[in-house]
Amino acid sequence: MQLAGSESQFIVKDGTLAGVALGYSFCDEHDMGYDAILDGLGVGVNPGLTGNDKLLVTAGHESVRVHRFGDSVALSFLPDYEDQEAYQVVRSYVDSSDTTENSLMAWWDQGGFVVMSKGRGGEFLLKMADGLKDNAVCFGLADGSAFHQQLYPVFVMKEYARDLWQNRLN
Repeated sequence: MQLAGSESQFIVKDGTLAGVALGYSFCDEHDMGYDAILDGLGVGVNPGLTGNDKLLVTAGHESVRVHRFGDSVALSFLPDYEDQEAYQVVRSYVDSSDTTENSLMAWWDQGGFVVMSKGRGGEFLLKMADGLKDNAVCFGLADGSAFHQQLYPVFVMKEYARDLWQNRLN
């Protein structure tokens, strides 16, 4: 799993944290795509769904974990790991990183992700974890910068998805 060095950030709607963008780096892990994440979270598996609902996270709940390290909160989706193994993976990222208040750090590859923050950002990650387990989070894609045209994963609370993506979901 590789740290996303660019574009990982909170998505804000009218001053409220609404989602997370996992961002990207110039690395093989991010060039391999995110299909396994989508499959693991059950995104797009029900062809009868429309609008925001067709992008809902509907599975993988047992692999969504919250980890607390002092004042840092990490949210992980690591379906190939048992609880203790997932903890060790996340711990290694926390130990090698220094996140600041309300900033977002994200690591991901084709099979999973870890996001970490402190303060208000950490509180939002707790809400996001509950949303992932309750089918209240939508998956989307964000455009890269002018230097890197690759799309990268975004997760947004369902209540904000319509406003943020408007007609892109229909």
